[in-house]
Amino acid sequence: MSHFSVAVFTDGRKTIEELLEPYNENLVVPTYIRQTKLDAIKEVREEIAEYAINGPYAQWLSNKDEYEKGCKNESHLRYLREEFPKKLYWTDEDCYRDAIKYCEEDELDANGNILSTYNPRSKWDWYSIGGRWAGMLPAVTGT
Repeated sequence: MSHFSVAVFTDGRKTIEELLEPYNENLVVPTYIRQTKLDAIKEVREEIAEYAINGPYAQWLSNKDEYEKGCKNESHLRYLREEFPKKLYWTDEDCYRDAIKYCEEDELDANGNILSTYNPRSKWDWYSIGGRWAGMLPAVTGT
């Protein structure tokens, strides 16, 4: 979780609330394609490659005995030995199934693209005007 301060400057034609609303995480927007099927497959393939080339799998392959001595998580070691190597042979459809494993049926279109109504411009789920800094910056009206 992060917290940050924002200064909002207005010419007075819109309220602070109106200026901040487009960035509200809870603002429901019309359904849009969040990720195409091809991009979802590509992303999974890139994650697999990164894990295999620069990640724990590469580290394990470079010195299995040393890696296993330093690792107390047997589930992780089993994953490196038995599960992850299977991903190296995944088809596009295997990658796609992995990409959508948490999607609901209504989050996919007829072409397999991943849909969303989540506000892509969101920056926060709530805000307060002033907050702990109330009164610290004097408001200036006019020019």
